Amino acid sequence: MDVVRMRVKYIEAFDLSNAWFQTVKACMEDGFERPVFRGSRQGASRKELDYLNILITNPGNRPLIPDVPEGIPPPTSMKYVNEYLGYLMTPFKDDLEDYTYGERMTGKIDISKISGVEEGHINHDMVIIDRIEGARMNEDMDQLGTITKFLKDTPGTNRSIITIGRDRDLALTHPPCMRLLQFKGRYGALHLSLYFRSWDIWGGFPSNLAALQLMKEHLAKEAGLKDGVIVAASMGAHVYNGEWEIAEIVTGGARNE
Repeated sequence: MDVVRMRVKYIEAFDLSNAWFQTVKACMEDGFERPVFRGSRQGASRKELDYLNILITNPGNRPLIPDVPEGIPPPTSMKYVNEYLGYLMTPFKDDLEDYTYGERMTGKIDISKISGVEEGHINHDMVIIDRIEGARMNEDMDQLGTITKFLKDTPGTNRSIITIGRDRDLALTHPPCMRLLQFKGRYGALHLSLYFRSWDIWGGFPSNLAALQLMKEHLAKEAGLKDGVIVAASMGAHVYNGEWEIAEIVTGGARNE
């Protein structure tokens, strides 16, 4: 009997920018083309890797976001990344939202104290204030606060895991893409492993990882550790057909070598 094998794409990258370029290129060259069955882009197409496993050895290297060629719209900005960091690390959710990552992860935290957030890009107080008005607080466990204590007390523990996914997410029209974060202290540094069930590599990847890197740097400082690697995995890493033309332009140069 013929064995059908999933193709596992392994990427090792120096920093976040290099990781993004390599992963976009991998999707374009090795991705399985398929229609989008559900969600906000239903009816579109995407090129999707069977399975992505990526190691980023120096994720704190600046800049945290890709530097695309002149004339190419950048996939994100540090202003947006700082705003996204507020979404990750505050627990407020309005009535129109099925969930937020911050609601699943944390209790209230002052993001102005997070190392790496640059002044002038965002009014830190307004992130929290904007989300409080017409919103409700998460009453679940403060996972982020709990693992921060774990990392301070026992950095090498396997218990420092933040779970985003819940069983009832199967019923949501737009279920969470990011499902799991595991932080671990080893060799004097704090490392992050994460999993996305579905991952928009062009537009989501650079913002997701830049904000998570800032969060990791904050936790490392709290735990008295150096900054470590990021290991990311996904069974749904993809580039939508609306970005194929521009992705071909971006990945055609020497930036991916």
